[in-house]
Amino acid sequence: MIAALPTVVLRALAPLDAVRARVLRAAFPLARPALGERSRRSAWYGALSVLVAFGCALTAPLSLLTLGPLVLGVPHLVSDVRYLVVRQKLAARAELRIFVLPWLLLAIASPELRWGLFAVASAALCARAPLAPRVLVALTCATAGIFAQRSGGRAELWFAHAHNLIALGVWALWARKPARELMPMLLLFALAAALIASGVLEPWLTRSGALSPSRFALDANGWVTRFSLASPALHPTWALRCVLFFAFAQSLHYAIWLRLIPEADRKQSGLRSFAGSYRALTRDLGTPVLAVSAALLVGVWCLAARDVHAAYDGYVRLATFHGPLELGMLALLALERRPLSRAG
Repeated sequence: MIAALPTVVLRALAPLDAVRARVLRAAFPLARPALGERSRRSAWYGALSVLVAFGCALTAPLSLLTLGPLVLGVPHLVSDVRYLVVRQKLAARAELRIFVLPWLLLAIASPELRWGLFAVASAALCARAPLAPRVLVALTCATAGIFAQRSGGRAELWFAHAHNLIALGVWALWARKPARELMPMLLLFALAAALIASGVLEPWLTRSGALSPSRFALDANGWVTRFSLASPALHPTWALRCVLFFAFAQSLHYAIWLRLIPEADRKQSGLRSFAGSYRALTRDLGTPVLAVSAALLVGVWCLAARDVHAAYDGYVRLATFHGPLELGMLALLALERRPLSRAG
């Protein structure tokens, strides 16, 4: 059955590629300045991603926080593994499987930040680099892990916010673009963050009903409890702004791993069809891994159909490994002085 999966998927993608080709032929004369050259196209994708994430965070923040992970969470975990492990030729390293993987599995079994930080420390020690910087990074991570254990859960929330921002920096490094092509996305991000922090849009949020409870999302108080940095002294207004910023930054985080980094990492500069993207994904990960990932995604959706909150909590527990995975592999690549993108 698994062997037949590529054929089934490619047949399903064929009509979509036909529609896509017609749309591109019709739009390309006007869209050529934005789509014709990859660096310019990627800059447009980045700016559009910020605008879409900001718009969604303002119109349906509570549903976005819940449904975003349920729809895009598993694919973005697959993208993490693909671009930080497989495409970096790290999957074959036995020392990473022995000394890093157990910490990541422990982070899933017992969701605590300290296990993830110990995984980052182990990844740094496994880097093929001089001993002194490896030990320095490992000691820093191990010390942070000890403090995280004593923080009473606040460290996990800080890390949840920070890892969304880390993705923005990762994409900037991955793309290796001139500043003039990165600036539109970065300036739009800064502007959106400033608007959220200023509160100028909050009256509109109240009037529009964007913060009203929904059966597809936790209510606003539930999200404030989760993502307001766990400070009892934090004013409710600022607590709500933390939630809105998290919804915005998390959506952009998904866009970076699912669209921007794949675009920057490809060797070919032209547009690629859906079928071409699937073939490349199969070459990198293999059909069995994709089948398991698809089954996991369907399982999350089935659970969400019965209890959306339980599905969200289950996904969050599963995803606790990916933030430390990102930091660990980035630390290892930085210590080895290797470029992120394989396209070069």
